[in-house]
Amino acid sequence: MFNTIYQRTDSSELQVESMLQKLGFNIPVGVYNNGLLMVLDIQNSKEIMADWDWLFKERCIALITTGIGNVFLLKESTREIFHMDVQRGKPEFIDLEVDWFLNEFLVKPQIIESVIWRERIEKLISYNRPLKYHEAFILEPWIILGGQEKIENYKIGACDVYLSLVGQTNEQVNTR
Repeated sequence: MFNTIYQRTDSSELQVESMLQKLGFNIPVGVYNNGLLMVLDIQNSKEIMADWDWLFKERCIALITTGIGNVFLLKESTREIFHMDVQRGKPEFIDLEVDWFLNEFLVKPQIIESVIWRERIEKLISYNRPLKYHEAFILEPWIILGGQEKIENYKIGACDVYLSLVGQTNEQVNTR
């Protein structure tokens, strides 16, 4: 179950509803495990993927972001849930059931390690600090601009700005 593996660690009580709560799950907005995951509020869930409309041919809803700015999102027209590796601009289909995604998929040790990248994010937290709501560890320069995935190359930044800029850049690179 999601709530047994992931614990809210942000100190501020955000008084807004999460998209997951709107979908019927008792998972509030906030930072989980010092920044391993972020559960987004409804407004950010609806807006954060705007610069990726070109890829999905519709506005997708971001449910959760990871500490390195990747996104778990819902394509509303088909109810498909995807993991988006933002640096590479590659979505991967996960499932059609939000309950299974939250309580089965996200809690599997191999997913926590190889999709969410727990070990890397924990090293980044130790190297920097725990993340605040709507922050991410951002690789500089980005992979699509020749960046190398080394701990010292990550900086803390605003997740929404990062997703917007990488979405615009990926669109230019992939639609030429």
